Amino acid sequence: MDRSRPAVIAAHGLFALLLLSLPPKWASLHISGGLLVLALLLARRGDWRRPALRGYLAASAGWLVPVTLAGIGQQFIGMETASSWADLVKLNLRLLGVGLGILLLLERGWLSLRGAVWIALAALAVTALSGHIDWLQRHGTDLQAWPRPYFTGLAGNPNPYGSFAALGLILSAGLLRARPSNVGLWLLAALLLSALWGSDSRGAVLASLTGLLVLFWPWRHRLLAGLALLAIALVYTYVLTGGIPADELGSGDQRRIEAAWFALHRILESPLLGWGIDAFRDLPGAPLNSPHNLLLDLALGGGLLALAGWLWSTGRLALRLERDGRGETRLMLALLAAAVVAGCIEYPLLNSTHFLNIWMLVTVFAWGVLRGSRPEHRPG
Repeated sequence: MDRSRPAVIAAHGLFALLLLSLPPKWASLHISGGLLVLALLLARRGDWRRPALRGYLAASAGWLVPVTLAGIGQQFIGMETASSWADLVKLNLRLLGVGLGILLLLERGWLSLRGAVWIALAALAVTALSGHIDWLQRHGTDLQAWPRPYFTGLAGNPNPYGSFAALGLILSAGLLRARPSNVGLWLLAALLLSALWGSDSRGAVLASLTGLLVLFWPWRHRLLAGLALLAIALVYTYVLTGGIPADELGSGDQRRIEAAWFALHRILESPLLGWGIDAFRDLPGAPLNSPHNLLLDLALGGGLLALAGWLWSTGRLALRLERDGRGETRLMLALLAAAVVAGCIEYPLLNSTHFLNIWMLVTVFAWGVLRGSRPEHRPG
């Protein structure tokens, strides 16, 4: 492998820029993403036979191809809310271009999994700390004068801020399993836990609990335990709360329940083609700008085949991680489970920069860990 020092420094710097730019969605996010796409020009024919690239490409194509074909079909029949060509190109570039670019850097040895993990922890620590600093600047140090805590930090919104904190907490907890005496990791975990509390995001709390359950569950069937908690979370979010009178629900809860039922009805009206990547906000009667659920978003935007492809590829990846049995694959399974819960409770997938990039990064490194690399490439 080509491990020239300039290339290694450039790769790690590029990855750091991508992660630091993701929560605030700075212009450097698109610049770093574009450079990672250009990195694919360095790929050789043999690179495309590598297990990590082939696995990630096949898994992503399982739902991305149906979304793209559905968008073309929507354009062909003249659907008013059809996915635009720009949306289709951006979706493919973000998921495939950037994801495969990162995997190429890993395969070439320019970016190591160990280095990427510590860069991710540093970026998540910066994001968590930004919430605390922003809070103090807005409300001062008088604890009695503080209103209800809502940390937003660089993300500008408590929900994604909480999601970043949840992923960071799971990642730091996974490293603490191998390094229980590392004081720095304990301090980082405390910072991320306080950021999670400050976000006041129920979705982030459920995501972190799911990830920690999968990570520390003593039985082999950790995946089943995570799925059980996911089912409980979905029941809580979309069924139990549906029986509560509207005046006893928060306005946000009520509108999300309405958005979920609205999405289900519209999916049944166009089950094969869906309505388009960014169609939800433009459909008459939509209570919100998205269904706030990745499953509904996939089916609404790209049809039921896209949803089926996502379920197949995600289930296949989860099973491979579960069967691998190593500590690092268990950590990746925990992060994957947390991302699924966060998406099912909080985010669309097709038109969310925050969550699409989170999903891309989690699945990229899951396939990177599965590729059977040498020990120096492993996060543990």
